[in-house]
Amino acid sequence: MRNFKKIPAVVICMFAFLASIVLIVKIRENTQHFKAEKNNIIALLNFNERLLDVEEAIPLYGDWVWENKYEEYQHDLKMADHYYGIALNWVVVLLLFNGLVLVLLWLYYWKSNRWFGASMGLLTVSLILLVTGIFTPLLELEAYKENLEIKVEVDAAALLSDIQQAVAKIPFVGSTSADYLEDLLPEFEGEQYKWHKVYPDKMYFFYENKGLFDVLRVLWGTGNYPIALIVGVFSFLVPFVKLMASFIFLFSPAKRMNRLRNGIGFLTKFSMLDVMVVSIFLTYFTFDELSTGVDTNSSLLMGVYFIAGYVLLAMIAGFTVDKYHDNRLANMQNE
Repeated sequence: MRNFKKIPAVVICMFAFLASIVLIVKIRENTQHFKAEKNNIIALLNFNERLLDVEEAIPLYGDWVWENKYEEYQHDLKMADHYYGIALNWVVVLLLFNGLVLVLLWLYYWKSNRWFGASMGLLTVSLILLVTGIFTPLLELEAYKENLEIKVEVDAAALLSDIQQAVAKIPFVGSTSADYLEDLLPEFEGEQYKWHKVYPDKMYFFYENKGLFDVLRVLWGTGNYPIALIVGVFSFLVPFVKLMASFIFLFSPAKRMNRLRNGIGFLTKFSMLDVMVVSIFLTYFTFDELSTGVDTNSSLLMGVYFIAGYVLLAMIAGFTVDKYHDNRLANMQNE
């Protein structure tokens, strides 16, 4: 193994990580705006806001109420798409930048020690993908009914009789009004009172849009401390410690490499991110098929791709780190 300097790799990786943090903050800000706009839509079109809104149920007047809601709904939807589009643009910048860093490290150490350069680059990009995936939304779930139709049909005479009994209890004027209503009962005998209302577009019954960090914050805020600790430790802390151990492994003396290698292998068994990715995909494919009587929809958001990218690159990084270790041991035996 030729002598080579490791400091340039450290400088490049530190610069890449710090620059990526700036980009991650931009992505996080825009995804939070996206989430806020979607929550505004849900607040506007949720079950309580529409079905229990007496004004929207009134004929003719309700159409005017819906037109105002629809304009606000379209504006919020447009803004949500706008913010998510900006976030995706920053994602492209982040990926291109880190791809450039990866190629730069590979080429810089191509002649001296290509496996070291590849390992440093892959571990750095894996760390960046992990951090980005934690702070961006993973999955969007929604349950709604489109063009909800409500039909009410009651016996007019029975309804009038109930009204007559209620009016009779009014002091002073109740008896006179009740007698008048009683005289009207024969005219409504056998008649049916019908009310038909269609609520256009969507009426939401359920909506969820969270990332891993949001889930941890909600769990902790609601007092579910054991579950929050379990999810935080096995979904974030263990992968992070594993990456840090892999970096230390690349700079450690040869006599400590086997011990560190065993430790990294031990930590790998406790990482739950690969399991989480599989569970998210299962939720995505099965949520649309739920037989709940309402329409259901699921969408994968950018966070799940970052987590999946971390899992993939971490596996490749494990291979390159092993190659670096094997080459280093082979060169030590030849010396």
